[in-house]
Amino acid sequence: MSADMLTAALDLAERGNIVFPLKPNGKTPAIPSAHEPGSDCRGECGRLGHGLWDATDDPAIIHRWWGYCPAANVGINCGASGLYVLDLDTPKPDTPPPWPPFDVEGVRDGFDALAVLAEHWVEPLPLGGLEVRTGRGGTHLYFRQPDGAQLRNTAKKLGWLIDTRGVGGYVVAPGSIVAGKPYTITTQAEPAPLPRWIRRLADPPPPPPVPPRRFRGTPNPDRYAAVVLERELARLNAAGAGERNDTLNAVAFNLGRHVARGTFTYAEAENELLHAAQGLGDANKGPDMAKSTNTIRRALADGQRKGT
Repeated sequence: MSADMLTAALDLAERGNIVFPLKPNGKTPAIPSAHEPGSDCRGECGRLGHGLWDATDDPAIIHRWWGYCPAANVGINCGASGLYVLDLDTPKPDTPPPWPPFDVEGVRDGFDALAVLAEHWVEPLPLGGLEVRTGRGGTHLYFRQPDGAQLRNTAKKLGWLIDTRGVGGYVVAPGSIVAGKPYTITTQAEPAPLPRWIRRLADPPPPPPVPPRRFRGTPNPDRYAAVVLERELARLNAAGAGERNDTLNAVAFNLGRHVARGTFTYAEAENELLHAAQGLGDANKGPDMAKSTNTIRRALADGQRKGT
């Protein structure tokens, strides 16, 4: 086993991966921490004991590490290696059930959830690159970080049992053994380019800044315009959790028709809707401002076209 793990670490480093030792039969760093819990040092102190921040591709250091601990597993610093890994897990006893749109028949693990996600966005399943089966039966799909990107870890952001590992994260490398079960390569290939649709979901562009409110509070506002806005925004605020985006679409469409009639300007309607959208979303997730902004602008434009 010792020769196998040393060979695996050297081979990974030769192919551009930045590696470090994990505890034998485990997933945590083998080198004891250099600091008390809570430290944010990433190796600036000059000592070892910083987990993935100790990682290297220097063969001499790798020989020394695995000479000291021949049975150590291999960890890959994903960010330093230019990797972005989809971690498709299998459920544990305390795993919550799938949420929409993943709560359909046949979804048993993260791989199934990824298939549902691809179907939901009408995109191909992102296969064809390096694939690794984890010790618990999950799957790691290896991708290259897009040029200039610094995509970080996510937890359940993409979907049920779908995590990602990027900058600030690491994965257990193939060849390692955790709890007596090996990590094995199931598709031998180079890491694939990260599909644009996955990057969009994992790291959406920030919503535009909400401009300062102009309409409400303006001295002596036009009474009819104020009543229209109050009525439509009250309708939006009263919408149930599952109806909010559809109601936002309908309200923005109606206000777009009023923009076409000159009741108020496009900017005034958009500003009011953007402020209102900040209050949408459930208590756990909060508002999806990127989605709301797209809905507002599309529906306002549609209302303008049909309101003339």
